[in-house]
Amino acid sequence: MVLVSRTGYVPTVDDARDDRHGSDESFRLLVENVRDYAIFMLDPTGHVATWNLGAERIKGYSADEIIGRHFSVFHPPEDAATGICDRELDDAQKYGQVELEGWRVRKDGSRFWATVVITALYDGDGTLRGFGKVTRDITERRMANEASQQLAAMQMRQQHALEVNDDIIQGLAVADLALNLEDYDKAREAIASTLMAARRFVTDLLGTADAVPIAPGDLRRRAPHANS
Repeated sequence: MVLVSRTGYVPTVDDARDDRHGSDESFRLLVENVRDYAIFMLDPTGHVATWNLGAERIKGYSADEIIGRHFSVFHPPEDAATGICDRELDDAQKYGQVELEGWRVRKDGSRFWATVVITALYDGDGTLRGFGKVTRDITERRMANEASQQLAAMQMRQQHALEVNDDIIQGLAVADLALNLEDYDKAREAIASTLMAARRFVTDLLGTADAVPIAPGDLRRRAPHANS
């Protein structure tokens, strides 16, 4: 059965091939001109085979400078020395795709935090043709997250400090009242509770797990010695 369009034109195999070629060319142009992502191919041994504008912008290498070089140059030297690059490619072949996040290195030596996806690419016969690699610089997002976490931690400590401050003031007030009433046991109990609150605050402030010993008098400011 032959399908004929309303115009009477019969599409041929060559037409379909031309359409596919046009689609492939459009996709290639799209990938090459994406600027927010580094999108490129590695050969089966991990050497850079293609390069796009996003890769040049993010990593700093031109196509002429980087094509043919091993992708280990994108890793910090101390990481590359551990054999991590071979493990990434092995995992991509084993699982089809791996998603990574970590420090990467630009041409000028500066570092950026990146998300990376490596995909193993096979032909119709199941032969490994290489790897597709997509990298995105998310340094600003990571810094914003860290700043947000630091702010939240600071606010929590401030709240805790206010609560402990109230405990200390109330404890001192109870101790003062007990002393005025000559209830020394109650005064000692209030002072001990106050020292415990202060110890808890200092421990939290320093971020240590062990309690910080505080002896009576540690919370008082020492008066300046009189001039002799």
